[in-house]
Amino acid sequence: MPTKMVVFDVFDTLFANTHDYWRESFIRVCADQKLLVEPYILWDVWLPKEREFRVRRLDVDTMTPSPFESYTDVWTDCFRRAFDELGLQGDADAATELCLADFADRPPFPETLEVIAQLKGQWRMAILSNADDSFLYPLLEKHGISDAFEAIVSSEAAGGYKPHSSIFDVLFKRLDLTPGETLMVGDTLHEDVWGSHLSGMPSAWINRHDVPMNGRVAPTYELHSLKDLVTVLNEANGASQGK
Repeated sequence: MPTKMVVFDVFDTLFANTHDYWRESFIRVCADQKLLVEPYILWDVWLPKEREFRVRRLDVDTMTPSPFESYTDVWTDCFRRAFDELGLQGDADAATELCLADFADRPPFPETLEVIAQLKGQWRMAILSNADDSFLYPLLEKHGISDAFEAIVSSEAAGGYKPHSSIFDVLFKRLDLTPGETLMVGDTLHEDVWGSHLSGMPSAWINRHDVPMNGRVAPTYELHSLKDLVTVLNEANGASQGK
């Protein structure tokens, strides 16, 4: 079946999101609030609490999601608990707002804007991201690419997180397409590759750092740059049309 729609993950797929950016935010939080703690200590206390959320939001053995929590609510709670643990009189809401603003300012990968511009008008495109609308939309709009996508589906809007099928189902309903007509492009083997597999979508895994393939399922394609996607799309549809 030929691909009719290319669906992109956002963070670490189109835009960089390493821990270094997070640590810069924590430096600013500590400076703005005049907290008597090393920023990296606050980060080291906060991060495991955020990881607890990523585990509890979906029981992968039964594929049962927990009641939905937005990143904004979770990060605020993580800051509140971290401040309490460290004995700090910090403002959790203000800390989260700063991180949200920084999240909406992540840099695109060098090839991102070029590839999106190249695909625009030739391929239908959509966004499927584990993200809150409050930082997802401003990020896309800042770089002038939001209008390149027919649909933008966030976890907040769908009330669910990849790899659960609920967020994928919201996308399919908006686009009126079948899973086999779409291609999921993302950087994670768990959320993007396995999630798309569970929903019946082929996948293109962005493996920029040549890490071993150790996911639950293998991606349909492995890419080392978004530029590889153009070749994959042309070859895949050419082969389909030749059948």
